[in-house]
Amino acid sequence: MSWHKRIVSFGMLTLMFGNFVAVTKAQNPVEGTGIVNLTQDNQSSGQNSSPQVKQLPMPKVDLPTLRTGVDPTKVMKLSLQEAVTMALERNLGIKSEQDNIKLAQFDLEASQGVYDPIVGGGTSFFRTNIPSANPFNAGSGGSNAVTVQAFSFNLNASKQFTNGSSGEATFDVSRSTTNSNSSGLSPKFEPKFEVKFRQPLMKNFRINQNTRNIQALKKKLDLADLAFRQKLIDLVARVQSAYYDLGFAIKNAEIQRESVELAAVQLRNNEIQVKAGTAAPIDIVSAQAELERRKDAAISSLVPITQSENALKLLLLDDPISDLMNYQILPTDIIDVTGDKIDLNAAIGIAMDRRPEIKQLEVQNEVNKVDIEFFKNQLKPQVDLVSSFSLQGLAGEPGPPIIVQGVPVGLKGSEFDGGLGRSLIELFKFPTYQAGVSITLPYKNTTAKANLARTEVVTRQLDNQKRQMVLSIVTDVRNALQAVDSSLQRVEAAKASVKAAEEQLRGEEQKFAAGLSTTFFVLQRQNELSVARGNELRAKTDYNKARADLQRVMANNLP
Repeated sequence: MSWHKRIVSFGMLTLMFGNFVAVTKAQNPVEGTGIVNLTQDNQSSGQNSSPQVKQLPMPKVDLPTLRTGVDPTKVMKLSLQEAVTMALERNLGIKSEQDNIKLAQFDLEASQGVYDPIVGGGTSFFRTNIPSANPFNAGSGGSNAVTVQAFSFNLNASKQFTNGSSGEATFDVSRSTTNSNSSGLSPKFEPKFEVKFRQPLMKNFRINQNTRNIQALKKKLDLADLAFRQKLIDLVARVQSAYYDLGFAIKNAEIQRESVELAAVQLRNNEIQVKAGTAAPIDIVSAQAELERRKDAAISSLVPITQSENALKLLLLDDPISDLMNYQILPTDIIDVTGDKIDLNAAIGIAMDRRPEIKQLEVQNEVNKVDIEFFKNQLKPQVDLVSSFSLQGLAGEPGPPIIVQGVPVGLKGSEFDGGLGRSLIELFKFPTYQAGVSITLPYKNTTAKANLARTEVVTRQLDNQKRQMVLSIVTDVRNALQAVDSSLQRVEAAKASVKAAEEQLRGEEQKFAAGLSTTFFVLQRQNELSVARGNELRAKTDYNKARADLQRVMANNLP
């Protein structure tokens, strides 16, 4: 039997054994549905009659339990750990943050593509008809026009290197025919192979725009990882808060319903006293009014349950039309006071070591250091080593000899007599080497100087931001610890308040049963007890939420 049932029983016994009511028909108790205690004479075996207690059932109070969009037959019992795991797996915000990491990875891969070798090639056809008045350069057969027809094919490859150097290689082959008397060879094959290389010695040596971009994007990937971790920390904290809010709303609704039951008991007791002539009919009206008021509060308590449940579902589900939206979530973790007290200095140390915001500023500072190194390098003059190496071959079919002063002149039987294969052999006999230094001295170099000065300002900004962040984290930890301590003290005070309210209600009901109090004061004590129990539940909920927030500011809440 609950304490309020025992109180009413005791009160009614006092009322009936006192001088206020003479019970003359104990064998016919007053009918009703309230929790009341009536005496009956014991008629057995001729023994002296002794009072016995008859307990009537709790009054039935019809209160709505259905909530919009929730199927009462579908229940999902959920522990806090299960809720956190579900959120980490399904939350749409987390999935979006994971995509941000993938985007950063793709950006990094794209930037590294600048060092991929580039290979190309092509082919072309050429034909021209040029008039000529020079008999030695005229067309064959006495033609005054020189016709040239050529077909060419080439391959090329180039690559940039991380130290700033670059290289390029080309290979060309052409076949041409002409009717010119002075051509010497027709058809003629001319292969050519050439390699070029450039190496910066000062500006753009080791660090250049490409390496700067790649290093910055690597750090951007680190920042994306840290931002993802921050999202996880915040999500876990939000799930914990929503979970505790839902647990509070459900328990608070139970308190409101129990308060309605207490009002129903008081109404029934008032009806009994009015029938017995020991109370005025107005007491029934007062109790009825209070009962309706508490019904309204109990009905209104369903709204926070739905709101808290929907807030939790928003964090847990990734499909707006999921069948789980129709489920009733029942938290299985008890809202109670658990956990050891955490030392302030230890909490601050953990937060400094784990908070992603600190690490983000450190990564941004590393990016800025790369910029400083790059812009310092850009202040140097451009001094590049330039070199090239080439091979050129020649072969073909000699044309008819030209008669000069009665002597035939031609290439018949020369080393160039042959086709494409011969021209490739001849390729290695005619090398060309070239090397040099290219120097560029920018006047004033205003852009590089301004960019370097800017990075120095950014360095100071990042240092100030880090100091501000450290101060903010220390403040967050101190505030969170204070919230934990205060909520713990509130829990102890609320427990004492509930105990006192129970005693006050018990005493008031005894006085009421003895005719020394009124319905107003009994109902007031009931309200005070309901408020005290709600305050205790709120304090315990706030304590758990405060601990969850402390774990968040310490970045120590990930499973």
